[in-house]
Amino acid sequence: MITVKGNTTLVGVSELRSGIDKILEKAREGLVIIEKRHKPAAVLLSSEEYERIQNLLEAVSYTHLTLPTN
Repeated sequence: MITVKGNTTLVGVSELRSGIDKILEKAREGLVIIEKRHKPAAVLLSSEEYERIQNLLEAVSYTHLTLPTN
């Protein structure tokens, strides 16, 4: 597990299998990038962060749909 860019952590798939509790704790603090064969395969984030992003996307979508077109 390597912490990069503040609250972003890189984790290999094998670490994910053996240390899920620590990795979930890291996801509560920031993003966790899961790597497979040294390439990013997935991003893990807390449910709160996911909900925040979903709400933001909904707000942007709503704003885009309600803008007047000229």
